[in-house]
Amino acid sequence: MDKNPFLIIILFSIILTDSIYFNLDLNSPKNRLNEIFQLKNLKISLILTFDSIKFLPSDFKFSNLILDLNLDKFQNDLVQNQVHLENKNQNQNQNQNQISKLNKLVYLVFTSGTTGIPKLIPISNLNLLSFLSNYHKRFQRKLQTRVLQFASHAFDVSVMSIWDTWIHGATICITSSENLKSDLMTSIIDLDCNALDLTPSVAQLLLDHQLFTSTNGLPIQKVRKIWDMAGLHLTHLNTGAESVPESLRRAFLSRGVSVCVDYGPSETTVGVISSLALNDNPNLSLDDIGRPTGLNQVFLLKPNSNHFVPLGGIGEICIAGHQVAMGYLNQTTSQSNFVTLQLHDLPHPLRIYRTGDLGQYLPYGSEGYGSIRCLGRIDRQIKISGIRIELGDVEEKLNRLGSQIQSLNDNRLRIIVDKWNGNLHHPIGLVAFVHIIHPSQLLDKTQVLITSSNTNLNSNSTPSSILNHPQYFDNLVSEIKSAVSNDLIGTMLPRYWIPLQQIPISFTGKTDMKALRMLLENHFKSMDNRLQTNQHDHLKLERCEELATQAWLAGLGQNIDSLRKFNPTDNFIKLGGDSIGMIRAIGKIRMNGLNIRFSTLAETRDFKDFVITLQRARKLQQENHEYLPFDLIKRDQEEFLDYLIKSHSIHPHDIADIYPTCPSQDGIITPSIENCSGIYFAQAVYTMETGFSISLVKKMMFTLIDRHPSLRTIFFFPNHSNKVYQAVLKHSSDLVIRNCQVINVTDQKDLQEKIQSYLQFDRQKNKFQWGKLCSSIRIFQCESSQIKKLVWSLHHALSDGWTLELLMKELGQLCRYETVSSPVTNYAEFVKAWQKASDDQTKKSNKKFWRDYLFEVKRRPTGFLTNHCQTRRWVGQKKLEDLKGNYGITPALVVRLAVALALYNSKLESSDVLFGMTRSGREVELDGIRGAAEEIIGCCVLVLPIRTRLEIYRAKKMSVIEVLVEQQQSEIEIEKHQMVSIGQVGRWVTGFGQWINILVTLQSWDKNRHQVRQPIRQPPDQLEMPSPYKLSIEIIMEEDLETVRLDVFYDTSAVEFTQVSCLLDALQVAMNGLIHTERLIEENLIEKWDEIQENDSPVDEIVIRNDQRSRYKEKWTRSKKEMIEKMKRIWCEVLGQEIERIGLNKSFERLGGDSIGLMRLMRKIEENFLNKDDIGKDNTEEQEMKKRTKKLKIFKELTQNGIGIEGLVDELKNQ
Repeated sequence: MDKNPFLIIILFSIILTDSIYFNLDLNSPKNRLNEIFQLKNLKISLILTFDSIKFLPSDFKFSNLILDLNLDKFQNDLVQNQVHLENKNQNQNQNQNQISKLNKLVYLVFTSGTTGIPKLIPISNLNLLSFLSNYHKRFQRKLQTRVLQFASHAFDVSVMSIWDTWIHGATICITSSENLKSDLMTSIIDLDCNALDLTPSVAQLLLDHQLFTSTNGLPIQKVRKIWDMAGLHLTHLNTGAESVPESLRRAFLSRGVSVCVDYGPSETTVGVISSLALNDNPNLSLDDIGRPTGLNQVFLLKPNSNHFVPLGGIGEICIAGHQVAMGYLNQTTSQSNFVTLQLHDLPHPLRIYRTGDLGQYLPYGSEGYGSIRCLGRIDRQIKISGIRIELGDVEEKLNRLGSQIQSLNDNRLRIIVDKWNGNLHHPIGLVAFVHIIHPSQLLDKTQVLITSSNTNLNSNSTPSSILNHPQYFDNLVSEIKSAVSNDLIGTMLPRYWIPLQQIPISFTGKTDMKALRMLLENHFKSMDNRLQTNQHDHLKLERCEELATQAWLAGLGQNIDSLRKFNPTDNFIKLGGDSIGMIRAIGKIRMNGLNIRFSTLAETRDFKDFVITLQRARKLQQENHEYLPFDLIKRDQEEFLDYLIKSHSIHPHDIADIYPTCPSQDGIITPSIENCSGIYFAQAVYTMETGFSISLVKKMMFTLIDRHPSLRTIFFFPNHSNKVYQAVLKHSSDLVIRNCQVINVTDQKDLQEKIQSYLQFDRQKNKFQWGKLCSSIRIFQCESSQIKKLVWSLHHALSDGWTLELLMKELGQLCRYETVSSPVTNYAEFVKAWQKASDDQTKKSNKKFWRDYLFEVKRRPTGFLTNHCQTRRWVGQKKLEDLKGNYGITPALVVRLAVALALYNSKLESSDVLFGMTRSGREVELDGIRGAAEEIIGCCVLVLPIRTRLEIYRAKKMSVIEVLVEQQQSEIEIEKHQMVSIGQVGRWVTGFGQWINILVTLQSWDKNRHQVRQPIRQPPDQLEMPSPYKLSIEIIMEEDLETVRLDVFYDTSAVEFTQVSCLLDALQVAMNGLIHTERLIEENLIEKWDEIQENDSPVDEIVIRNDQRSRYKEKWTRSKKEMIEKMKRIWCEVLGQEIERIGLNKSFERLGGDSIGLMRLMRKIEENFLNKDDIGKDNTEEQEMKKRTKKLKIFKELTQNGIGIEGLVDELKNQ
């Protein structure tokens, strides 16, 4: 049926009779209609038409009733039977429960999906009611809303236009398809529509109308005035069904029209994800589809698997919830998209629909954290030259360029990207269809034509732009390519550019891609030039080359059985490989028996280098036998076993292995022996999921201990040796079993206190001792709340930060019964690699390098112990990543230069700055493969000296980027000579093993860990580890991907509180300065920073200075003091700092507050100060307005004027 008001009444009547309606648009292609009518599983009882029988297929045979409705008679019958219908209303209500059972079907809709054959989707009452409930008021419907019913009734967009409009009491505005297609704007005005449901392709057409072109850039008030005079009262647009350009959204928003973007396949009942923008915020990204709406659930899974993708990764959009249909009607072979997903915290699997669309979770977006960017169909995820390309991503970047292209002269640009599969003369590549309106080709702005693909643009037509303006178009393409050169690599740039005078629209209102492809084929047929394709030489490959080829093909997502041969200079990343591809590639290598680490591929220059690496690994692996227990102490095995039983009462049957320590352990053990304060003894507290039983956690903890020898290790120092050794106990040893215990706590309020008491007791008890286990594990469980806390105590000689994260990840996998790979490398092999690296030639080379690098460096005073901490936060993590992307400068290089400048400016170091910096230490060579220690469980961390000679940089007047590049070159040399301990370097240079008193650590947690819900939260809730330094500076990249936490641990006997505050101030200023790479070190980073000590000297945070005391004494009243104390506690809670660190006059931002913290602070202020007098009262509108005014003023004072606690209290008292 065509659009008709009575059709809606008929649909409603069908629903009331407990029947199913199935709308067909007879304007659909005839072959499509024929295919639908001939479906064997379609059981039609009655066909209703309005004078449309003649349009049915000629060979259509239907034995049941066909009713051709007469509109005039139908209208009269309705009027005459109005009273009868009203009288029957009561009886209908009584039978409503029988008619509207949730599992009953309400309508059918068809889709062709990817097969091209129509598939029928049955939608139940539950599906429809869930959609209406989830989207209640989402489309801005209300009583006064008048919605244009544009979509064909055959498509489920009409469900939104009809039933969602009715349920809100709004008005449905209907006119004929001819009116809509001939003059859309006039139809909108004549029907007085203020809300539209349009596809982006159709909505884009409105932008060509004079009412839009004449209001470009005008204030909303003026736009409204012009529109009101023309009779246009548009306030809201709903759009979706295809990609929605950001420019389209902003075109409506800038004119005061709110926009809701809706996403959802027909199989999930109209829509499930939406993004609503009420006004045009230039700082808000609008290139996503929003968040799941209502109770809908969305998961991003790897295509063809049930594994979640990490945050920022691209996966298939999968939908769960009551809107998911039951499947395709009576089809058993096409249900593969309707599957189940088992989540560990749910008793039953979720039923999900795999949409076939690619999505990406964003840390920000139009709907905030968790917004989803849709990147098109999986079948639009293509490969060209081995590079994976998302056509939707390329389109999105190209369509952002409208305002950047000068030759457009403010005209509109829209680009559609597709793949050309190639032929004999035209190689495979991307093609861009460019829609522009050149000044000489402007259409009549008073009309907007919606033309089908077989009228204005067809397969035999050539856009006039090709003939009339070839030079203009060539220049335009050059501008576009230049504008995206920083965003798209060469292969992602379209190879072919085709201008369009108009984009073809199919009968569904979407872009007609078939017509565009036919146009492209005919365009190529008309070209005379021929391109020769390169033939690949398929020679038989040597084994390692063959293995490398298979690995690269697997990593690049290509068929490993193909005959492709890579060029020696091919680079994996440039061919489209990513970190996931590297994992696949290295996994392929390991499956073939070569043990190499995951990052090997990233470090090889090209394919040839990768093959050589494999050849070397294979040769060494053949030469070296597999490590066996006691291999490294064969001669002394019996003597060591005898020593252990006599000195430490450890029986030989409890010992699994013995081997020496490595230098990274020696550098930690030595100060631990000399200090009795629990130095280098780390304690970490983790929160576990409550769903795991305590017996399961304990069982899997013992499994973890069994898998990793480092968790069963003791250290001993034999009398006959001058070296420290480590013994691995068997997992069945009583010493090991006693070390893992469960502690039950009755009340939750006592949980934290019990944990703190245990930590204090454990630290006092677990001083480093020879022959004693250096680890303990306690699982705290609160019986009332079932909260579980895991407390690790590990000496740093057994574990580093990366080890802890690996252990927690693996424990989570064990508790969820996931497949856990076997440990690749034993820690003993790491020790063995260190022994190989300690040959005389290597020592000689290392000694020369470090003596030259540290020439004339003097020993710093030692013997300190970090016992206090100050913290700040700096928002700039993204800017650090930008430096990495733009210049190849890693955050570590920026951090160490910033620390050097801060130490100098806070007068804690001279201009020749020296400190130790931690390194992973995992870049050793195991079986000839550099860095294969990546997955080792144990202590691998190294500390190496970093020297920064600021006086030289000043003398040379070097810019920031020049200094960073020089440091980068220095880092390359340090990496070549890093197989050495900090103590050995000290003995070479100063004659002392303990010679550095400042330590710097850069730490970043796995950024993808919060994409998939983890049973054990990382990072730990609490982490403590005293270290033997005067200052230990930790720079931590926090998981919000924005904030950098600056922690300074210090020895209060050597460094004052105010000195550390000054250091943190200088460090924040340095970080801000270094992101501006063009600045000179001399002018901007040292001389001006020297003034900080005079102009911005730190104030004692605890006691007000004496010269101010008299001024404050009279001013303060008892109530003000109480307000200040209360405000201090609030700031401490929000900032996560101790009350002693909160000053009275420092701004919230200076104390480390960020935007999220500011929002929390405003809420606390409202709860504690602004709402105090309003409890139990019904506030008038005037009172609410006054409260909002107060909040805005306080917000302005905090953000713009930077007032501190005292100024904030004064402001509150004055109000």
